[in-house]
Amino acid sequence: MPSDDDFSPTRLMTSAELGKARRLLNKLDRHRERVQRDDALPSSERKGYEFYRDARKAIDREFDALASTVLARELGLERYMVIHTIRSGGHEKLMQLLSMGFQDDRWSRLSRWMWSLHGRRLRKDGTIGDKPDWTCIGTGLISRRQLDGGWTHLCWRPAKDC
Repeated sequence: MPSDDDFSPTRLMTSAELGKARRLLNKLDRHRERVQRDDALPSSERKGYEFYRDARKAIDREFDALASTVLARELGLERYMVIHTIRSGGHEKLMQLLSMGFQDDRWSRLSRWMWSLHGRRLRKDGTIGDKPDWTCIGTGLISRRQLDGGWTHLCWRPAKDC
């Protein structure tokens, strides 16, 4: 039985969303393979960094759209929120959320899906900074900062009240 702090993509997505997610992950794998093949070509025959960067941005927009829909529906997590994440093992991040995605971490021994959250790091005084930051999380805690400076714990809707 999964715990209440388990909000991995495979748990929160519907079967249709999981199918779309798998197609996106396969699309990303094909993109990586094309980049590697292009890198092996002589420099005069390469399509170049800009071509593949633009293609990757289009894929990232699809990841963001799907992740944004699921996280807003299931956790109430939305872009531009200031969040505090704590992963198992005590890894913490404080940041303003700007984009979302997911990954299947197939290269690690864990082999599980996680949310990929990208944004801007907070300064020591708690204001929003300019430096980019990111984290991946599948189990742990996510809180959002309220306008009054307090924090609200976000939990999966079917789970018990937070």
